[in-house]
Amino acid sequence: MLKNRKLKSIFEIFFFLVLFLVSINFSLKIHHWKGRFNWESEIWADKAGYYIYLPALFFFHFDANRCPEKIDEKTGNGFTLDHKKNKIATKYTYGVALMVSPFFISTHFISRIFQKPEDSGFSLLYHKMVDLSAIVYLILGLWLLKKFLSFYFETVIQFVLLLIIYAGTNLFYYAVNESLMSHIYSFFLFSLFLYSLKKFLDQGKHYGFFLLMSMAFGLIFIVRPSNVIILLLFFLWDIHSFKEFKSRVRLFLDLKYLIPILMIVLFLLIPQMIYWKYLNGSYLYYSYQGESFTNWDHPQLIKVWFATLNGLFLYSPVVLFFVAGMILMVIKKIPNGVLILCIFLFISYFFASWYNWYFGAAYGQRSYVEYYTILGFPLGYLIQRIHQMKTILVKILIFLLLVSFTVFNTTLAYSFNKCFFGSTWDWDEYARLIGKAGIFTPFNNRHNFKNDFENQAICYSYTITDSVCRSGIHSVVLYPDQSKYCVYEADLYIFGNKSLGSVDVSFWGYKQKDLPVDAVLVCNLEKDSQILYSEIKQAGPLINSQNRWTKIQQTFFLPVHPDPKARLRIYIRNHCTQDIFLDDLYIKF
Repeated sequence: MLKNRKLKSIFEIFFFLVLFLVSINFSLKIHHWKGRFNWESEIWADKAGYYIYLPALFFFHFDANRCPEKIDEKTGNGFTLDHKKNKIATKYTYGVALMVSPFFISTHFISRIFQKPEDSGFSLLYHKMVDLSAIVYLILGLWLLKKFLSFYFETVIQFVLLLIIYAGTNLFYYAVNESLMSHIYSFFLFSLFLYSLKKFLDQGKHYGFFLLMSMAFGLIFIVRPSNVIILLLFFLWDIHSFKEFKSRVRLFLDLKYLIPILMIVLFLLIPQMIYWKYLNGSYLYYSYQGESFTNWDHPQLIKVWFATLNGLFLYSPVVLFFVAGMILMVIKKIPNGVLILCIFLFISYFFASWYNWYFGAAYGQRSYVEYYTILGFPLGYLIQRIHQMKTILVKILIFLLLVSFTVFNTTLAYSFNKCFFGSTWDWDEYARLIGKAGIFTPFNNRHNFKNDFENQAICYSYTITDSVCRSGIHSVVLYPDQSKYCVYEADLYIFGNKSLGSVDVSFWGYKQKDLPVDAVLVCNLEKDSQILYSEIKQAGPLINSQNRWTKIQQTFFLPVHPDPKARLRIYIRNHCTQDIFLDDLYIKF
């Protein structure tokens, strides 16, 4: 027995050591050539907004005038330097910075000892530091999750679950690629919460584990406040009757437990409140101004699950097995089955109600990442059920599907470059994405382009509005001026040796006033600021109905052998005195 325990312990150490080395290797390869101060670097946009607390505290003392010139712009405007008020402003809470702080401080001392440039916390060494931080929290999170799973499953199933959650979901991407996003840190904290909760419940209400659970919850809240839902598990996990639920509520309301958890949360919240006071003069502040849950009454649920734009199941198809496990648990009346299914449905509705349901530049639905600690749990029971099947062919088929979905995710995630550059249901772009990853070559390598103006990654140059729309939530508004509104541009070399011949352009237009629309559609081939070819088609007169969407279609005929170094640009010019709206653009070559 002692020998078996030693072997298990050695295998466990070996397992996590290999995962650590593999993850570090992936992370180093992905970030090797990306450098600093660009959209592919570790400290950029949202990530810079999370990170800025550390250099602001240790280097600038929250004095905007001491910051390097335009450091906010150089890091993608994830935070703002308000030189008039002398404030460093970020909408994000300080939780990620707190989690990264041990690595930041270590890097600070290493830089001083070896006399390496620090660049006020933005040197290359600090960029690599956050990569290491993410991998360490990943491994700790998986290790704690294994300890939690050990209460329910045999050792083999524990390791299989860990491998599938690690390699089969977008947890992998947010560990090795987006190392400063909040999700990997939340994943670790979810694992810590679950483990300490289970130990607290099973070891005679051990007070130390309650304090550890409370600390984990407080950090979960300060890293990503919307994850406060995790506290429900205290009242509902491993509950078998309403009597047990009432007992759990009474336990929580006991001052012996209630006061410590409130004090821990308040203690962790105080620095954030001080920052809000410094920034806006109030200890309580909603920092996500203009961003909220505007889709409560029309949640974008199908899109969250299945859209080519970051749909959960299209990027991490193995999660379908998680859902199958939930259904199995419910049918077989296995404890926690209904709870986990309800959590999955609730958070899906919650995410689908956010104004930006696809959560910006993301690989799949990133908000699910930390919840895999719970959502992956039913897969253990599904694997048990599959193991009990007598039909070997079915076992092999399911095993191959699990492996295929896992390999699909890691392959796609490794080649993925920050954003999906297509519209909500752009299957052509999704096929190109899979082809680029080398998973398989699309049957029809088309370069057709769709834009429903929902994806900000391809709409950054437009003025987006939700006042009117034909599909989805948004359209684009074209103001009455002489400006060119570029709706498509691409270098001709991406088409290979193909002769384009004709380009079909279609979109839907809308006007609010009963006035003629003077707008034209322009197709240019340009090279070095020189126009090689230009064709103009009327578009405005076709928008002839007030307050009703009208479809506009035009065809351009390109030169037979255009210069492959030329650039194709398609514009709309609005010359009239009223705004016009555009939606559901489609360009077919």
